[in-house]
Amino acid sequence: MLNPRDILYDLLQKNVHLASTEIARIAMAEHPQEFSNTHLEAVRKRVSKLRKKHKLYSVTPNSSSGGDQSQFVGSIKEFGNSREESKIVSERVQSLEQLVALFKVDPKEWIITKWECTAYESHTRLRKYDEDFKVKTGYARKDDEHKVVPLYRCWAHMERNTPAILIEDVKAEVLAEMKTHAPVYQPMVYAKSDALTRPSLLEISLYDLHFGKMCWGEEVGQDFDIKIAKQRFLKCVKELIDHSKPYNVERIVFPIGNDFFNVDTLENTTAKGTPQDEDTRWKKTFKRGRELMVAAIDMLRTAAPVDILVIPGNHDKQRSFYLGEVLDAHYTNCPDVTVDNTARARKYYKYGHSLIGYTHGSEEPVNNLPMVMASEMKPVWDVIKYAEWHLGDIHHKKDIKWLSTEDMMGIAIRFMRSLTSTDEWHDSKAYVGNPHAGEAFIWDKNYGMVCQFGAIIEDDRELARSESLSGAKTTDGSMWLKIQHHND
Repeated sequence: MLNPRDILYDLLQKNVHLASTEIARIAMAEHPQEFSNTHLEAVRKRVSKLRKKHKLYSVTPNSSSGGDQSQFVGSIKEFGNSREESKIVSERVQSLEQLVALFKVDPKEWIITKWECTAYESHTRLRKYDEDFKVKTGYARKDDEHKVVPLYRCWAHMERNTPAILIEDVKAEVLAEMKTHAPVYQPMVYAKSDALTRPSLLEISLYDLHFGKMCWGEEVGQDFDIKIAKQRFLKCVKELIDHSKPYNVERIVFPIGNDFFNVDTLENTTAKGTPQDEDTRWKKTFKRGRELMVAAIDMLRTAAPVDILVIPGNHDKQRSFYLGEVLDAHYTNCPDVTVDNTARARKYYKYGHSLIGYTHGSEEPVNNLPMVMASEMKPVWDVIKYAEWHLGDIHHKKDIKWLSTEDMMGIAIRFMRSLTSTDEWHDSKAYVGNPHAGEAFIWDKNYGMVCQFGAIIEDDRELARSESLSGAKTTDGSMWLKIQHHND
């Protein structure tokens, strides 16, 4: 086994123009045995120490590609967690955005703390030939012409965004570790349905739970916390599964996110910074929310294979993504569950001749959504007969039928009901009276949406009295509430 120090020193000498992070990545890729169980950040620090000790800094002339001579020369000096970069350019840099583009700074890795763009003049001597004199005498007469060229020196001092690098590094390692130790689910054996209907898709739409929200009954008329949210969520899942039993369900589509969590930041604010009333600590909220979602998915997969689509909301834009990543790792060894946590906020699900579009509804103009669907789903549009958008955000039911011309199919836009209670802000604005409910749809491959039903929460106190809540364990050992109706 080679000495890691010798490896890094050799790479540094050969690639002195590269940043320490890049050299660290090369070392870890080419010598995995020598750098096993070592963080990228730790290797980068060793490269920086070697660079500083042996004064291996780069001063590299840079001619831009493609004949563009706007950048003439530059230098990079990296020491520890600091970096200084300069370039001579022919056009003034007037904003930080232009500077980031000029230096090709990765904002995840570097934070620019100081920068400047200084103008100066460079004198250039151009040789000029007098063609008229050459015609008359047969000799070429050379004159020198001095030209002043304006140039700009751009300089920036950067500090390494170490916390962000560590978070990304740790996140990748944690997810890889989770996938390695994910619970192994045995494939479900689904009994052949005795339903008389054709195979169909069950869509479970539980929007805007706002898990973690705290509402005080004396102030807004009804209490709400993570315990109540959990009861409502699981009650709806069970009731919607029960309602679907007369149908021959072959798959379930389950859009999640959509403000499943109430806040997005450590300061208990939404993604855009609006403060919220929270029931408990953010770590506990995420952990309990993950357990709740696993419990719901485990319930659904007993009925049919489940396809999960992660739709970010305006309250939980980041947390919904983190939840999707965790669920994707958790169900790595589960053949009955798929997770779509791709970065795009809008997602689509095709079933037979039907197409369902999902987005939270807080960003895009509603009137534009039908044409957005037609544009983004061109490859399948010729076989689509029934199309709908399913949105959340406004916490009450609303259906819109859209028709562009007489010969173009209509596209329904549905806003889903919410399971959350009215908070102090909504109560002060008199946005009250909406039923707390989850909704579900049955989709036929040939005839589109053929049935719609819901599970309405009328009174949480009645829910606690009329249902026996007994503890049962999911595959991963977390607890969920098994709800048994006394009047079944």
